[in-house]
Amino acid sequence: MVAIVRLFCVPWTVLTFAVRPVRRVARWLRPLVWVFALLAGGDLCRRGEWFPMVLLVLAVIATVTTPCFDRAWAARCQAMADDAVRRHLDPDASDPTAESSGGAFVVPPTPTRDGGS
Repeated sequence: MVAIVRLFCVPWTVLTFAVRPVRRVARWLRPLVWVFALLAGGDLCRRGEWFPMVLLVLAVIATVTTPCFDRAWAARCQAMADDAVRRHLDPDASDPTAESSGGAFVVPPTPTRDGGS
């Protein structure tokens, strides 16, 4: 199931890596999404092309909502990683008043979004 989801997300992942260098410029130009959407919508309406109009509306919705969902997903991944570390941490080692036998406290690596640990 994990492999199927990763395969399904490959185009989005490639697009994310390709757009990352121009993210700052894209953030500055985000208000222009509405201008281009209105121009395209007006042109499609004038020509009577309704199916492309639906696709345009879906593209605009995706463009506007993706940053919000991406931030929420990153926060959720971090919360899941923190929870995994907390669950798999030795209960004796997490107690600051407990004496450790080796004198060293080792924290396991935090899982990343890429699947590494």
